[in-house]
Amino acid sequence: MAQIDTSTSGVHTIILDESFDFENHREFREFWKNALSQKVKKIVVDFTHVKYIDSSALGMLMLVKNEVEGVDCKIELTNVSGHARNILQLVKFDSKFDLK
Repeated sequence: MAQIDTSTSGVHTIILDESFDFENHREFREFWKNALSQKVKKIVVDFTHVKYIDSSALGMLMLVKNEVEGVDCKIELTNVSGHARNILQLVKFDSKFDLK
């Protein structure tokens, strides 16, 4: 299960587990829907622990990106490295998201 930090005003952060895949879709969806309902200014997805990412995770990220485009909110992917960074760059997500 991922950790969720909502302590910073206007920013909601989710710290992902080692695997970001279909098993995380409900929790991830609840996280970003909750963030948008609270009108946060930024959603941060922290990849510090991620070692595996699959195509469903890519779909989840695109879904969030499409949702935040219509509101005053940004999405940021942080601490992206290793396999996760390689996959995100391979599918050109580095041009769609701010990878840090």
